Amino acid sequence: MVNEVKYMSFPDEIKKIRIDSQLSQDAFAKLLGVSRATINRWEQGSQMPSKIALHLLKEYCREHDIEFCFECVLLNGQRI
Repeated sequence: MVNEVKYMSFPDEIKKIRIDSQLSQDAFAKLLGVSRATINRWEQGSQMPSKIALHLLKEYCREHDIEFCFECVLLNGQRI
């Protein structure tokens, strides 16, 4: 049997990071310098973060020792 690694979708990953950090969408948005509506769109999968926002998210995860597969950030087959 082959062990297959399964990744969460980007929207699920973002929501998990936020919830595990015990942050509201508003508080998480302020930390990343985006609007609450932007966080909501990321979590719904209707928008992907800009390269700058993704970098800030990566730094947040690094500073808080949160694992996040940035190489796996895909939505509908499109790489950020």
